[in-house]
Amino acid sequence: MSQPLVVADTGTLPVFDGVEIAVPQRSQFDFWLGRWHVHQLAGSEVDGCNEVSWTLDGAVLWEQFSAGSDPFTGWSFSVPVAVRGWVQTWVDNTGAYLDFVGGWLGDRMVLERSTAGPNPLRQRMTWHDITDGGFVWDWAARGPQQGDWDLTWQLRYERIGDDRL
Repeated sequence: MSQPLVVADTGTLPVFDGVEIAVPQRSQFDFWLGRWHVHQLAGSEVDGCNEVSWTLDGAVLWEQFSAGSDPFTGWSFSVPVAVRGWVQTWVDNTGAYLDFVGGWLGDRMVLERSTAGPNPLRQRMTWHDITDGGFVWDWAARGPQQGDWDLTWQLRYERIGDDRL
């Protein structure tokens, strides 16, 4: 039986848009648990499915995503870390590896990362408009001198059944 994960408030959490994220708590991603049909609202065509559950004795949130006829598949692993907020690692069948940090910000979950190289970007994932039956997920990016985020994808998640894995 898994034990509840407790994370201490250290006062050193990331600040996004001038606001410190909330102290990470295991329950903050409960809305994401379960099986999902995923379709595109904006950006490249996406029609897929996603399954999200706790694994490793309830310490790690595991996402399994699949879309398209090829298919494109990827997994993420997310954990709450006291001094960093939520951290997520994404890997997929194209060989991509992405690492994110963030947390609960008002009424949404926000995770960000920075790219390296001659044209660095900030990349951001945002879960918002969250209800029991679904939510909207945005993928956006911006350059170092850019004020606004450029939306790359906006996906609608619709729950399949009532199970919360």
